[in-house]
Amino acid sequence: MTRRLRSQDWFDNPDHADLTALYLERFMNYGLTGLTREWAAAFAGDGVRVNAVIPAEVMTPLYARWLQTMDDPDAKLAEITARIPLDGRMTEAAEIAATVVFTLSPRAGHTTGQWLFVDGGYTHLDRTLSNWTTHS
Repeated sequence: MTRRLRSQDWFDNPDHADLTALYLERFMNYGLTGLTREWAAAFAGDGVRVNAVIPAEVMTPLYARWLQTMDDPDAKLAEITARIPLDGRMTEAAEIAATVVFTLSPRAGHTTGQWLFVDGGYTHLDRTLSNWTTHS
């Protein structure tokens, strides 16, 4: 696998595009969450707070363009939003901004080393709730 990953042809193959994007996303998230914890621990003694705001499904112009590449953009959006437990809708950019403002404010004065998922429960609850409703 390593030899194939090193080959530019592997990355250029459309069949591997989703897998490549998934790997890159996972590596970036692991790096982000790891650095958040490490920096929070390293700088806590200096009174510096370090947190990560992690959005999932946010309706942005880029996301809207991606949806338009689907055979049926409305069906794809419905499939995605059906998995978002809180209100069954995409997160809005203003909600991400509000969370960032909060983490920078004195109201979050005792919050550090946290990963704040602003996604209507998409990241953690969609699987839990689907398992719960299946077994109840």
